[in-house]
Amino acid sequence: MKVSELKKDKNLKLEVKKNVPIAVLAQIADSVKAACVKANKDGRLYCDYVSKKLNTEVNLFGHFAGIEFNEENTIAEYDWLVEEGKLDELYSQIDNKHELFELIDAEVNQEIALANSVEASVAKAAVYFINALEILQEKLPTNEQIKDTVKTLSKEMKGLGDLKVLGDLKKDGTN
Repeated sequence: MKVSELKKDKNLKLEVKKNVPIAVLAQIADSVKAACVKANKDGRLYCDYVSKKLNTEVNLFGHFAGIEFNEENTIAEYDWLVEEGKLDELYSQIDNKHELFELIDAEVNQEIALANSVEASVAKAAVYFINALEILQEKLPTNEQIKDTVKTLSKEMKGLGDLKVLGDLKKDGTN
């Protein structure tokens, strides 16, 4: 049922499933995690709690009550459902909501903890270091370029002839 249908007939009651399979709960948890785990400027992860709440409840409406949101207007439709008491109606009929919330929290916390761990930070630094070395390596001349430069300099030096200064140094015995 679309939210627009509920708006037309405010007396419509939600048909809510009391439970859904664990695979659906996992799908909801993954969707919420993907929506709310964000990276700051330093690349460290954090939870955007507004996104977490919105995505959790939109998923609950969709999976437990079959409510379909207009993608262009999801937030406005969500706000309308809350104002009309449909969220409370939904929560009152779901049996395993606390299990789902614990699952979502665990997934989000695990994602953040793993990504922000010391090991992950060291690994990220190593990747940045390797990338910097590769960029530096691209800027350095190749062996072939060095050989060509030496040959060119050698030809130019021969073209200059004997330098008087070098000859004087050889006579003095200094090398």
